[in-house]
Amino acid sequence: MAQNRWPIRIVKQEPTLSLEMMLDTDTPIHVHRRRPPFVVVGCFQVILFAMHIAQLIIGALNLDDCPRQPFIPIYLVVIGVVTLLFSILQCRRIRWSACSCLVSLFVFCWFIAGNVWIYSVYEPNYNKTASPDMYCDKTLYLFAFWTMNVNYILLGFLLFCPCCSCFFVLPLWMVAYIDD
Repeated sequence: MAQNRWPIRIVKQEPTLSLEMMLDTDTPIHVHRRRPPFVVVGCFQVILFAMHIAQLIIGALNLDDCPRQPFIPIYLVVIGVVTLLFSILQCRRIRWSACSCLVSLFVFCWFIAGNVWIYSVYEPNYNKTASPDMYCDKTLYLFAFWTMNVNYILLGFLLFCPCCSCFFVLPLWMVAYIDD
């Protein structure tokens, strides 16, 4: 067997998860990966939970306040209820793979429908007296509009961060050395 002259070690302090692999040589490679801190994940979940409750409340309070696009408050109520129930089931560690896939598919389709309903009437008339059939409550519409934008920002963040960690952070953790 040929001896690998330049083994790579990935070094990180205080690992919470480690994996040791052997290549075709006898040189072990230690890979340590940290999980995100519980505080960060917990804060993120609390913020999303509060947003879902706000979607449910604002949608329910304004069900008849958007004749221009009557599906906007319905969108907020449904997405609030479904995501709250899904979050509660996830927190209780109840995992049904088929059910989770169906709920995720529904949320994705409902999200697309919400995009069409919200962005198609951008910028509605907020004055109820000027045009009673063409207005939309300002609080309802702007809340729906900005929660949709926050969803896109979070999606971009979730897609961008792993790329950053692969291309910028990981090389900093790698220490290559020559084994004589």
